[in-house]
Amino acid sequence: MASEWVYFEKILTPSTTIGAIALALLFALLAWLAAIITTRLVKRLDWVTGRFKRKIDPTVVNYILRIKNLLIFLIAAMFYASLVPGLRALMGTMLAGAGITALIIGFAAKSTLANLISGLSLAVYRPFRINDMVTIEGEYGTIEDITLRHTIVRTWEYKRLIIPNEKIDSMTLINYSITDPRILCRVEFGISYDTNIDIARKFVLEEANRCPHQKNSAN
Repeated sequence: MASEWVYFEKILTPSTTIGAIALALLFALLAWLAAIITTRLVKRLDWVTGRFKRKIDPTVVNYILRIKNLLIFLIAAMFYASLVPGLRALMGTMLAGAGITALIIGFAAKSTLANLISGLSLAVYRPFRINDMVTIEGEYGTIEDITLRHTIVRTWEYKRLIIPNEKIDSMTLINYSITDPRILCRVEFGISYDTNIDIARKFVLEEANRCPHQKNSAN
């Protein structure tokens, strides 16, 4: 019985290897549950605001959820480090040299931080949103997702363009649906040389005028 108590005491003590691993698993589980619960709460807030007829952009919601989950796991990691003696001593050393540590971390994570900040800029200023139709680098496609690090564009061939947020934030692109989902397309087709051009033109104009979004008659 005493040996079993000693074993459980090792598991519950963060200073031991087994205890540190058990505590890490516990914090990971708690952070995962917190992320799920808060995500559901945000989605319920989305439903409530929908009842008030306020349109919520899914681009902003998705980005907020990702930032929220990142913060939850970072806070859990900091609490975990404060409970484990070895990591607590390491944190104290890092805080003592906070300036040098911040410089090293900033230099090492320069690309990641730049993409994170650019992603936040894209979510706030919204030059494009999820499901917008755009042309980027000569490729026509639909914005499928905006993550913390990159933007995913689904092309008309169902290929995926994975573009870092830092890069796409400085690119010039064409957004066909930022204000109006309707777009004007140019369709080129040919007819036989022996076809009566006037009759063909008449049929084409009749079909064009049947379009429900037609504003001006074709000439």
